[in-house]
Amino acid sequence: MYGRTSTDNATRPASMIAAPPRRWCRMGLVVLLIAIAFPADAEDNALQLEEIRTAIRRAIKAGFDTIEPPMSFEEAYLLDNHYFFNNWQVEHAMGNHALMLWGCLVAGESYQNPELARRLNWVLSLDYPFTYDRGARMQMLAALPPQRWGPWIRRDAASLSRALTQPNPLTNNPGGGFQPAYTSGVATGWSDAASSQYGLLGLMATEAANIPIKAEVWRRIDTYWRLTQQPPARDETDDERRAGIAMPAGWSVRPPNAGTEERTSQPFYAGRSGPMTSGAVMALFFTEKQLHGTDMKLGDQLSLELRRGIAWLDANFTTSDPREEEDWYYYMYNIQNVGRATGYRTFNGINWFRRVTQELLWRQGDDGLWEGSKGKLLSTGFALLYLAQANDPVAVTKLRWAGTGNNAAEDKSPTLAVGGWNNRPHDMSNLASYISDQCEISTTWQINELNLSVGELIESPLLYLATNGPFEFNDAQVNNLRGFIEAGGLFITNAEGKSTAPVVRSIGALAEQLFPGLELKKIPKEHDFFNFHQPVGLGTQMQMVHNGVRPLMVHLVRDIGDDLQANN
Repeated sequence: MYGRTSTDNATRPASMIAAPPRRWCRMGLVVLLIAIAFPADAEDNALQLEEIRTAIRRAIKAGFDTIEPPMSFEEAYLLDNHYFFNNWQVEHAMGNHALMLWGCLVAGESYQNPELARRLNWVLSLDYPFTYDRGARMQMLAALPPQRWGPWIRRDAASLSRALTQPNPLTNNPGGGFQPAYTSGVATGWSDAASSQYGLLGLMATEAANIPIKAEVWRRIDTYWRLTQQPPARDETDDERRAGIAMPAGWSVRPPNAGTEERTSQPFYAGRSGPMTSGAVMALFFTEKQLHGTDMKLGDQLSLELRRGIAWLDANFTTSDPREEEDWYYYMYNIQNVGRATGYRTFNGINWFRRVTQELLWRQGDDGLWEGSKGKLLSTGFALLYLAQANDPVAVTKLRWAGTGNNAAEDKSPTLAVGGWNNRPHDMSNLASYISDQCEISTTWQINELNLSVGELIESPLLYLATNGPFEFNDAQVNNLRGFIEAGGLFITNAEGKSTAPVVRSIGALAEQLFPGLELKKIPKEHDFFNFHQPVGLGTQMQMVHNGVRPLMVHLVRDIGDDLQANN
């Protein structure tokens, strides 16, 4: 993903973080992704990667050298020493330190580092009631070896789950939000988007530590986010609904149906914002995948609320809105996660990866830390989390084209259009997650179109085309695809569904255009693809075009999309 350049609005939907798949991904093809996962312009990328790594090293050293936790986090001590409340840095000292340590761990710092271990023990010794603090601490704990720290996550999960608000039929409140702070009793009220996002982060950490959360909890959280979305300017027309197009709709800090008693009625709390919308989109990606991902069938779309949220980001994303400056570092961390989950290369025409990465490097202070309105710890923690993931290579690219199964006129819509190229919206996210787990290196994925240059296409080693309908590319697109393959890329095709004959004809015609004189031939069972990584069942038949040196194109005879979508 590093080394990108600005492009058109070229990408659309996908998924959430997932546990490792089990069956199809055994095929040796998967490891080939890592073997050649290097962008074309290695010299430029090496320079940028070194800048990122240098910024991370400076921040970690500066944090340990210059930021000491207070002698005590107790409220009485803070008051006696002239601290005051309604101050994020003081009220949330525990969560801020946990966030900083979480960033250090994700960036590769060892928990055995004495400076980190000392601060870790301080954070573990506290019992703050705030949802933000517990959510940040749980994410920190999830980045540690689970054998030792699993019980600590269970402790926090038990407390945080009680902060989840209960349904109230008298006010039509379904519950599912998180109270900003919880001490005892039954949690009630609509809560707010910010606290509810941090509460969800905590429960996501619980799942990451293989401590299961009941489906009913995810259903309540899922309902909360759907009901608190601000309505779009208008509903979709019938044609737009059939095409999968969604109108932009975002989220605010204060739910629109909560009433003024939950939060002040100032415009800041009531207005749609990037930080709240990006966090809500990630919340729905996670809950929707947890609840429905394994059951989605060929052509099922992401939910309307989720697609509306993505469309809002695609129409409004910016790094320079002064109204969003207070939560800027949190917003950029969120937008990275949304981009990785959906495969979006751009939002609002902005190459988010390049823009945000550059701005984070510019904003780093002379002391090695980042400082926003909520203090250096929070800002540096989110900056570290972002930059740590900016090191990740792009393992796989999914190919998108206009239309719903055939190459219609170029799609100019700024909103999310679902066509025959994305019948399994979680497939590549699951695959990238599996590769990361098996190869012990964090990877990501993206969606691209064939109007991009070869240098942009070759950012990932594998280009995946899957569809259930016929298609046709123009000469320029075919030339770009050929250039990708000649630059070292591997082209994979998968005919989806039961009636595959029209798709197979399109794939065959494309192979003839790309490789005159070469044929798609059955891959023999002795080939390395069947044994290179793990043994693959012979029922997974494959064909390939080979030039005598290496495979150029692989066609999957059996549709493996359902397995990938179901994380199987």
